[in-house]
Amino acid sequence: MQTAGALFISPALIRCCTRGLIRPVSASFLNSPVNSSKQLFSYAILGFALSEAMGLFCLMVAFLILFAM
Repeated sequence: MQTAGALFISPALIRCCTRGLIRPVSASFLNSPVNSSKQLFSYAILGFALSEAMGLFCLMVAFLILFAM
């Protein structure tokens, strides 16, 4: 009796829904050309800023260890 409900789903609907589950999430977000470059650029700037801050923090800790002890 429960299989009768599955017969009402069209194959096109199944293909549409399973395609989103099979593809990675990053491919879904990067698929739109309008927002992808702007979003990617903002992530790149954020990554550069965080890596530079980590380098400066490590340099500060190195100077503290060198001259404080």
